[in-house]
Amino acid sequence: MNRGYKYYDTPDGQDCFKKMGYTTKWATFAGFSWSIYDVYLWSHPKGLVPTVARFAHFMLPAAAIGATFSAVTCLSHTYRKKNDAWNYILGGATSGSIIGAKLGRMGPGVAGVLVLGIGGMLFWAKKYEDWPGFMNGRITAVDNGHMRQAYRDWTIDGKFKKALEGREDGVWVAEKPYPSQSRG
Repeated sequence: MNRGYKYYDTPDGQDCFKKMGYTTKWATFAGFSWSIYDVYLWSHPKGLVPTVARFAHFMLPAAAIGATFSAVTCLSHTYRKKNDAWNYILGGATSGSIIGAKLGRMGPGVAGVLVLGIGGMLFWAKKYEDWPGFMNGRITAVDNGHMRQAYRDWTIDGKFKKALEGREDGVWVAEKPYPSQSRG
């Protein structure tokens, strides 16, 4: 089954155009989603041309942000020959500057640089340093006053079926408490 290209199908610094296509596709989809929200709830344009203009108002900068992030990240990795968080920080920061250029003000541009730069660094740290608690699919659960990690396994195999045996909610909770926790 061909699932299409994903961002991490190839290592950083390779297949820059495929990575640009992938991020541009999803950023454009996000801009399209926001455009629908804007057209139906805020701006209420009258006619086809103003509606298309509102969609372009959000979708084109979103596509540029996605393409810029992956292009700068890939090119900085290729140029620097290092796989570290600075590549993603540079990609996020240059993407954030598009927000300021679009709005014509420095304040939102600086905020975009900071938010997308830090977001890029966190994204890299999760991927390559496996930071716990950040986009890892774990849901914190409380069991008898002790914090635990609940894991949801959405695959259909024997492990998933065993995890659901005897559980109505479909959540598997680790049986052993953490070393710092002791029960009675």
